[in-house]
Amino acid sequence: MVLEGDGHVAEERHRPADPVGDVAADREGPGVARRVCIALGVDEDRAVLRHAQLDDPVDDLQRGGARRWLLRLAVEYGRSLQGTSLPGSWIASQPGSWVDYLVWTVSGHSAQGNLTLSQLDSSQTQVTSSTEPFTATISGTSLTIDISSGASSYTGTVTPVTMQLQVPSSDGSIQQATFVPGTLDTYNSDVHALQAIASGTQQQNQQQQTIQNEQSSINQSAQAVVSDIASIASGASTLQGDESPLQQDLSGLQSDLNTVQSDANTVHNDMASNNGSACGDAESAQGDAQSAQGDYQSFQGDEQSFSTDVSSQQAGSGTLQSDWSAYRNAQAVLPGYVPSSVPRASQVQAALQQVSSSVLQFTAYESQVASSGQTLVNQANQVANTLVNQACG
Repeated sequence: MVLEGDGHVAEERHRPADPVGDVAADREGPGVARRVCIALGVDEDRAVLRHAQLDDPVDDLQRGGARRWLLRLAVEYGRSLQGTSLPGSWIASQPGSWVDYLVWTVSGHSAQGNLTLSQLDSSQTQVTSSTEPFTATISGTSLTIDISSGASSYTGTVTPVTMQLQVPSSDGSIQQATFVPGTLDTYNSDVHALQAIASGTQQQNQQQQTIQNEQSSINQSAQAVVSDIASIASGASTLQGDESPLQQDLSGLQSDLNTVQSDANTVHNDMASNNGSACGDAESAQGDAQSAQGDYQSFQGDEQSFSTDVSSQQAGSGTLQSDWSAYRNAQAVLPGYVPSSVPRASQVQAALQQVSSSVLQFTAYESQVASSGQTLVNQANQVANTLVNQACG
């Protein structure tokens, strides 16, 4: 059927129709523009379906072939509008995790554009973004998006108010992303929110790392103090152990001197009896004096070890004071933290006092034994040389 006049319908298959308003007679169908009213019932109820912006005003159409023709007209007209009324930009997001921004240009049943993916990494310290160009195919409400790089393909549906995409994830599962119309400003705002989370996480990590570093510094300095105290105690034992070799060396030198003096008595007896053995016995005494000299060199070696150990104790005292100061400074930064090994001020003071007194004691002892050793060897040499001069001169 075709429109014959205002409020009238021509018979089916009657072509062409009589003029309707300013519509040319050679047109094969009615020009329709502002409003179409399709009567879906058999009574006079009207205006069941409306569509604006057609050609000429038509107020009323009756049921029958005109209705079927107008239904087909509406369907074809709707199809011709596919894509042209779809928004040009879309946003999908999961707050605190990711945001996607799709921008496209729709032309008929196809479209092309760019898809930008921004997401917070698993550590929540960095936002990564990537943009992929794509082409799309639209069929009714069905939608297929093909990423130009061939990396993936998405299917779903689209209407002017929502876009649903089935997105394959890295583990092979399919997840649905819901896009709604959105602007670049909205997308940037969502990305800034993700970046704020990343920045906050970085600050938290930095603060936690700072605390861990401070705790590590306290632990290390505390352990250093405990080690210094133990080292000083060990050094004191070493010094006491050094006394024994020195005493043995002094005893050896005294024995050497006694031997030389015994040799002197023998030489004197030889000289008194004039038995011709005095010079030989005097030279033997000189050999014993040389043995005393060798023993004195051993004494000097033990004395040097003793002196080194005394110096080590003095250095240990300085190290303890430095490490104790470092510990107190580190503890002041994080006063609420208590290390597993906690040095006490009384322990530190006791160790320092031990070093001070032992160094004084052993330094005096070292000076005494050094003098004694030198005296013994000098006496042995003097006696031997005198005998040689007397008996062999």
